[in-house]
Parts: sequence; structure tokens; C-alpha cells
Amino acid sequence: MTFADAKQRFSDRAAITCATGRLPSELLDVLRKECDLRPGHVIADIGSGTGFLSELFLKNGNRVYGVEPNSEMRQAGEEYLASYDGFSSIQGSAESTTLKDASVDFVTAGQPSIGLSRKKRGRSFADSAAARLGRRHLELP
Repeated sequence: MTFADAKQRFSDRAAITCATGRLPSELLDVLRKECDLRPGHVIADIGSGTGFLSELFLKNGNRVYGVEPNSEMRQAGEEYLASYDGFSSIQGSAESTTLKDASVDFVTAGQPSIGLSRKKRGRSFADSAAARLGRRHLELP
């Protein structure tokens, strides 16, 4: 499977993913305590998919840039998060976010291997998008 194929392999799951699980709001408590997360921080959510992780930050009052390479997943996320003014959807990947250097406070990846090419997966996520875009990175299991 090529990297381009891997980015598209979730296309048929976008509707299913929107109808299933959410992230626990207690995660925000941990991030506030351990990472000093505040509502004014700007977040880049790499591999944002259908928007569950982005939504957690939007509910916290954060501005979120959702970066997603898969068009079907990105569209599902755009529809799901349409009511949030602080969300911007970006067609891109960890290697090519189109965001300016140092433009965000945190870089998140709920599924980091999805948004990274096989070549980049061997490197720490912090060494890819996070090192260039923001001061902190959060990789969630």
C-alpha cells in the first residue's frame, strides 16, 4: 500500500466514525494541569479526521486548525464541527500543513501514524510537524 493509498483507506469509514465514540472531557483536566492548556491557545490537530479531538479543544475555547489528508474524513469533520466558529479545516498532512512556522501553541495527533508518511513515522512526531509549528506536542493513544 502506498502512502497515498493509506491516506484514503478511511474514506468509507467517515460516516461510521461520526456516529461512534467521543473523547472524555476529563482529558482537558489533565491537559490543563500537565500542559497548562488555556482557552486562548491555538491548536493544530494533525489527522483531525471527523473532528472528535478538535471538538474537545473547541469546547475548551481554543482556536483549532484541523489538518486532514483524506477528503471524505475532512468533509465529515467540517460538517460535524460547522457550528464552531473557531474551527478551520485544512487539506494537508503532517509534512505539509500549510500553516506558518510557530503559528500554533500546541500540535495534537489523536492518530499520529495516519497523518505521517511511512518514512516520517520512524521519527518522533515532535520532530516533524510539532517542532516546526508549535511549542508543545500532544500524542494521544
